[in-house]
Amino acid sequence: MTQVVYGLVENIEYAPLRIQATLPDMDGMLSPWALVLCSRSQTAKSYDPPVKGEQVAILMYDDGESALCLGSVMSDVDNSPADGHQYTKVFDDGTRIDYDPNTSVLSINAVGAINVVCAGDVTVTANHAAINNDVTINGKATITDDAVIGGISFINHKHGGVRSGGSKTQPPS
Repeated sequence: MTQVVYGLVENIEYAPLRIQATLPDMDGMLSPWALVLCSRSQTAKSYDPPVKGEQVAILMYDDGESALCLGSVMSDVDNSPADGHQYTKVFDDGTRIDYDPNTSVLSINAVGAINVVCAGDVTVTANHAAINNDVTINGKATITDDAVIGGISFINHKHGGVRSGGSKTQPPS
């Protein structure tokens, strides 16, 4: 007989990823070890294991001797972190990634640092980009248009009374 049962993760092994769950509707019985279903597992991989105490759906077969963990289950206790149709990923530390297809907005709210490592070039294209707080550039910066610093245009700022030769100007004002 094949049946879907619900349980709470009790034991986890990570290689290969599999779990055992306590099954409240079956007098608290412990499920057989169940491999955890994931979206990708060969060259491209997706890995986000359940945690102890998380509610999961388990497909039990072979008269309850074998099992497959189908994934975690939302409930009244552990409900959806989003309202409506959107992608949301909330990590254990509170870091959150949201994508709302209705507004086409991707939001990342990181609790800690974000590191981007790339073997090739990185290109960011936007109608407007804003960086708040301090910025450090370690290396040469190339600006192909004007730079406005403290409200003063780099290209259009002119100094009067400058003599050619070895004369120096005062800092921008």
